[in-house]
Amino acid sequence: MGAVLAVLLLAGCRDISGAQPQFVEQGGQPLPNMDPQPQPASSERTPAVVLQVSTRTVTEVLPVPYPTRTVEDDRLEQGARRVLAKGIPGSRTVTYRVTVKGGRQIAKDLLRSTVTKRPVTEVVAVGTRKPPEQEHEDGCNANYSGCVPATADVDCADGGNGPVYQRRPVKVVGIDIYHLDLDGNGEACDGPADIP
Repeated sequence: MGAVLAVLLLAGCRDISGAQPQFVEQGGQPLPNMDPQPQPASSERTPAVVLQVSTRTVTEVLPVPYPTRTVEDDRLEQGARRVLAKGIPGSRTVTYRVTVKGGRQIAKDLLRSTVTKRPVTEVVAVGTRKPPEQEHEDGCNANYSGCVPATADVDCADGGNGPVYQRRPVKVVGIDIYHLDLDGNGEACDGPADIP
């Protein structure tokens, strides 16, 4: 009969809980080990992702700020500023080598940097002259001979927006701070040419 007889040999064992079964054929020959054999690990590996590396050249034009130079001007009152020459920014052309790996920039190396347009220096006059006394004891502005009220703003009669109007001609002896002598003849509010 081709049947297989499993015989549990417990020789020399009092405690059957620790006994190990053995399988034998009918003729007393042991059967091959019936325990499942561990399967060898697969030798196949997940292929590694290779990130593509590329380089390219990039050129940019960057602004170059203009410098500012100040000069003293005794014709201007202290603290006053006037632009004598307007500054003009320049430009610089720079070239980089950009390295990209997997779609992400990993390096940016400067190759060249050239000033393609030089900036023009701005020149600003700064006043140094001390202003004369602005007000006499009688409340008149010291820049005019003939009383022009010392106030925030004065205009010639029938001109400007006031609030104070000068209705008589006066001489300019200092700075025409109210701009009453528009024709520049030294006489303020002396005719239609001084009325804006």
